[in-house]
Amino acid sequence: MFDYRKGIKPTAEEIAAALPGIDYRHVRLDRRRCTIEFAHDDVRIDLGGIAKGYAVDNCVALLKRRGVKEALVSAGGDSRVLGDKRGRPWMIGIRDPGARTPWWR
Repeated sequence: MFDYRKGIKPTAEEIAAALPGIDYRHVRLDRRRCTIEFAHDDVRIDLGGIAKGYAVDNCVALLKRRGVKEALVSAGGDSRVLGDKRGRPWMIGIRDPGARTPWWR
């Protein structure tokens, strides 16, 4: 079990056991049949990040169509800005995931 937020890290043995399933070449796409196949039983794909990014992009496009000039759209870590922040640049930061103190201190 891996949980980096709680500091639970995989052991060397767990990493070694997972490595054979980590390789993009194990994903086979058949464009003609519109199918996907995994060449290794341990291959997994998580489309959560793609879905959130797609949703954020579509939200920004919708806002633009409605005439919004300035916006910040965020969905679980996927963020996009539109325009500026009332005449000032947007300030975007990345919090250190290992920090134990709030980002504002």
